[in-house]
Amino acid sequence: MKSLLIFAFMLIVVTNNLLSIDSKSEIPIPFKEKVSFPSILSEELPEDFPEMRIETVDSPFPGYIFMECFNVNGSEPNYIMITDELGSVVYYSKKENQGADFKMQPNGRYSYASRVKLGDKYQAGPLTVQNIMVQHNIMDSEFNVIDTIQMQNEYLADMHEFVILPNGNYLMLSYEGVPVDMSKVIPGGNPNAKVVGTVLQEVDKDNKCVFQWKSLDYIPILATKDDVRKQTFEHVHGNSMFLDKDGNLIVSFPTSFEIVKIDMVTGELIWRFGGDENDFEISGDNPTDAPYYFRMQHDAHRLDNGNLIFYDNAVMKKSGWSSRAVEYEFDEENRKANLVWEYKHDPPVSAYAMGSVQRLDNGNTLINWGLNFTGLHRTMTEVTHDKSITYELSMPSLTFSYRAQKNNLPPCEPVADIDKFEMLQGNTYDFSDDDENTGVTIKFNQLDGFIYNMINVKKYKCAPLDPVFDGEPPVILNAKFLITPQMINSHQSVVMFDLSLLPPHYSPDLLKVYVKSENADKFNELVTNYDAASNRITAVTESFGEFIVGFNRETKQIMPPTLAYPKDEEQLLADETIILKWSATGRTDNFILQIARDSDFENILFDFTDNQSSLRYIYGLNIREYFWRVKSVYRDIESDWSPVRKFTLGDKFLTITSPNGGEIFEIDSSYIIRWETNLNDSLKIELLFEDEVVSTIEEGIFSYYNSYKWTVPNTLSMGDFYKIRISSIKDGTMVAESDDYFIIPPPVSVEYTNSLFDSNIIISPNPSDSWINIALPDYLRIGDAENISVLSMLGTDMRNEVKILGNFAAGAVIKMDVNSLPAGIYIIKIANRFQKFIKY
Repeated sequence: MKSLLIFAFMLIVVTNNLLSIDSKSEIPIPFKEKVSFPSILSEELPEDFPEMRIETVDSPFPGYIFMECFNVNGSEPNYIMITDELGSVVYYSKKENQGADFKMQPNGRYSYASRVKLGDKYQAGPLTVQNIMVQHNIMDSEFNVIDTIQMQNEYLADMHEFVILPNGNYLMLSYEGVPVDMSKVIPGGNPNAKVVGTVLQEVDKDNKCVFQWKSLDYIPILATKDDVRKQTFEHVHGNSMFLDKDGNLIVSFPTSFEIVKIDMVTGELIWRFGGDENDFEISGDNPTDAPYYFRMQHDAHRLDNGNLIFYDNAVMKKSGWSSRAVEYEFDEENRKANLVWEYKHDPPVSAYAMGSVQRLDNGNTLINWGLNFTGLHRTMTEVTHDKSITYELSMPSLTFSYRAQKNNLPPCEPVADIDKFEMLQGNTYDFSDDDENTGVTIKFNQLDGFIYNMINVKKYKCAPLDPVFDGEPPVILNAKFLITPQMINSHQSVVMFDLSLLPPHYSPDLLKVYVKSENADKFNELVTNYDAASNRITAVTESFGEFIVGFNRETKQIMPPTLAYPKDEEQLLADETIILKWSATGRTDNFILQIARDSDFENILFDFTDNQSSLRYIYGLNIREYFWRVKSVYRDIESDWSPVRKFTLGDKFLTITSPNGGEIFEIDSSYIIRWETNLNDSLKIELLFEDEVVSTIEEGIFSYYNSYKWTVPNTLSMGDFYKIRISSIKDGTMVAESDDYFIIPPPVSVEYTNSLFDSNIIISPNPSDSWINIALPDYLRIGDAENISVLSMLGTDMRNEVKILGNFAAGAVIKMDVNSLPAGIYIIKIANRFQKFIKY
């Protein structure tokens, strides 16, 4: 199979010849009655359009499928497209900077992501991944781009998810490479590791970030199933977001095999489903796969009945790699989840990445199979609840779609439309009939109008377009009502909404009704009451127009920010601009930043009380120590202060802290070279033998943690006179060397290569220049210590050079004179156990 370039377990990185493809004009097709399709016949499609094969058509649910395609080897361009339920193409467009995640938003607008920048490549399992930063494009019903949206706080959005919330705000995600010294986290970790964390943001209509969440602030690094010993690895890798009925966020994290719920005020984890920190009792699923019932999943969201549905890629599961759509009955309060439905293809489809699942209004399920290279190749399948296939489509074997979504077109048509005539003051009118029910009832307390007046009520299962509010937008349900009067001059009315016909909602006593009257530019909140007896909310209004329902977030606590740069105790170069950087943790309006000369903040130098950005430039500080801290402000609530950090300003310096003399660096083994500096440029690391340069270890390194993992090459000669030299590439005067020599010993002889050194034999001091103490293990048998050998690393017996005294019991401590030994590495042999020591 050709090498695959896939970014972030999801999207294909096409080859460079694709980056210069000219964009063809879009083909806007007016959406007419369904009988007019197909609007574009196959012979009218471009020559490079992917061939699509319809495997099955058996009364699929009516609608239009939004999807995209891209080819892993770059031989074909990617398109965004819409097909009808029979597979006929009704719209397509080949975007200049690719097009991905093409879908309809809750307000009826269309969106897709287009590339703005390519990230670094790195290995993830069998795949080479590469994040692609994008901007999100919003299109109107005629496919014209009317807006572009980007993340804030110096993050570029990733294409995995973009949601226009019903209140007009935007949800986006990004990935950030965070430097971490993994050698201090796990044995064998890289000191210059880059951990690719997930960043979630909610951005308002004014492009202000009102909520930010970073995975590395809340989930331990080792939660990932990626290889944490690599130089670059994925953390949890968010790939879908869904706003739950309580206004909190359900997010899929495939590389930790879990779906989590995040508090959209504090950012705290409400629950974790799946993975190693699972909060739920899971039943109904295959026990063979426990504890990882799903792996590398995508597109997690709630159904109206409260169940959780998502696409389980099932990568390398114990029970077999058969990707599936799954639905769990989900008891959030009691933390129980029961698998009530799943669909696996027969024969199996096995998808490394991508994929989506959508429950349609008639109970069918549309499955987009994503990136599948093994097993059966399918692009999408629609199945009934009893698992009969009603529709199936396949693209060429190396062509895939990230997501697929079936919608009604034109978008946002009324689901109920009721007229009432000749309204009278004092009467109550229910806007429903035998076939349709808007769920709206209106009582006219006062009415001034012509006797032949009329009221029309339309209900939409759709969010409002571009809503505006005074202050912070509330959480809005995905529904709207248009109440249009005719021949009514004025009125005072009680408008009632049946809660059973509203979308899933949270705490009915907290719900509010909002109205935007004709010619108004914003929604106003109405005084709202909850009538438990009738299961309705009621609001008094003197104007009709567009009505929506929502609630304000309850806020009792917010979290302090996370400080990012400089690191605590960092030494910075004086006479340069100091950059202080932090990260919002949860919801925030602004930040308070303080800088002081003391850790108790009794001598405050700067007190910035209205920082809109999470970044501050500081000028003119003197050479000395400084302390800084930040707190968040949201509404009238202030968070606690962040932990205090210290930085020091001084003259430039460069010193090596390891190796500093006496260490043993063995051939083909890895060791950490560490240094301290306040230089902001790249460095060169050289190896010296007898004070002469013998090789360049690394040239042009810039390390956040001033460290480098060096594997000693087998081409080096043994010797006791090695040093490390580190120098600035820009400033030739800045050079540092190890304080003393370290040792590269010869390879251990065959006699010892298959033997384990016994850590229970304690030699101290080690290294030593005169005497050593050998503490014997307490499990030695009688006679084991009769014959203690001192050997060179090549196996030469050195007992003639040292004095061995008597026969020693288990647990004894032997004092041995090693003055007569030349400097080098030696082995103590007691019975069949070994330990090393160094003689200066």
